[in-house]
Amino acid sequence: MRFSAHHKHSLYLEFAKLLDAGFPVEATLKTLDEQPLPTPCKYFVKSMAAGIESGKGIAESVRGINEIEISGVEHNLIEAGERGGGLADVFEHLSDYFLRLHNSRRTILGKLIYPFLLFHLALGVGTLMRGLSHGNGWATWWPTLLALIIFYAIIAAAFFAHRTVQTGSAGAQTIDAAIRRIPLFGSLRKALSMERFCHVFKIYIVTAFKPSDGLKAAGEASQSAQLQRSAITLSAQVADGQRLGPLLHADSNFSKSFASSIATAEEAGMLDKDLKRWTKYYAGQTEQLLQRAETWIPRLVYGVIVVFVAWQIIQAFSNYFEMVTAPLNGI
Repeated sequence: MRFSAHHKHSLYLEFAKLLDAGFPVEATLKTLDEQPLPTPCKYFVKSMAAGIESGKGIAESVRGINEIEISGVEHNLIEAGERGGGLADVFEHLSDYFLRLHNSRRTILGKLIYPFLLFHLALGVGTLMRGLSHGNGWATWWPTLLALIIFYAIIAAAFFAHRTVQTGSAGAQTIDAAIRRIPLFGSLRKALSMERFCHVFKIYIVTAFKPSDGLKAAGEASQSAQLQRSAITLSAQVADGQRLGPLLHADSNFSKSFASSIATAEEAGMLDKDLKRWTKYYAGQTEQLLQRAETWIPRLVYGVIVVFVAWQIIQAFSNYFEMVTAPLNGI
């Protein structure tokens, strides 16, 4: 059962509205269950309600849902929201995240329709011209079949690479470090991770949890292995009485401007407000990088396909030339 980004955006927004209005979780689930929700959303609500009725916590109930895919980002943020008392805030954050993801995917896929059709049209023309010169044999069809296999293999590889990143990089520092070196995608992943880190850390500070607990939860919610490793170290050091600002300065996973800002806010007793500001900053940075991805991914794909189409045109004219000059060569 597919639980799409659009489904998640809509469902989590309803959760956020009801919880923010003061509804208890049980009443929220009952209200949503009475609504004509899409099948995956209805399954989520019913499964979560069944888990809570059996005595499980909210995050534990969500982790018990198996028929629909729920990412590590969702699990960690919901768990942080439950422990920190900021579930409405977390569900609103998740709703915004999946809305951005849905809109970006739709924009990118929409821009890829034309080059996708152009690729298949070029294959058809190339096959037709080879057929005119070589006849309807293996020599006509094998280049087309090979091109299709390579094309769809690249699409499948990109899809599985994306899934691996989503599920594996939270626990693999080497993969996480490699992703951060990729132009555009690395910056986008870092901005998303820092946005989650700041958001969850802020929830814990606002609800009067110890900063050491907030750091550990923020690292888990970031879904970045490098940030998670840093957060565990920072949590232990802060729990021992060390100041957070100087520790952030010494950690290469955090920018100097972020470390300086947090150090000042820590001294002024305004850590919650500063983390809120940084959450907005990284959310804006994420939005800009997504817009850049929406522009450049279709351009890169289109450029590669145009080169392929040009090659197919040259091949077609070459085959046509051979077909026209073949009778003359026998004279």
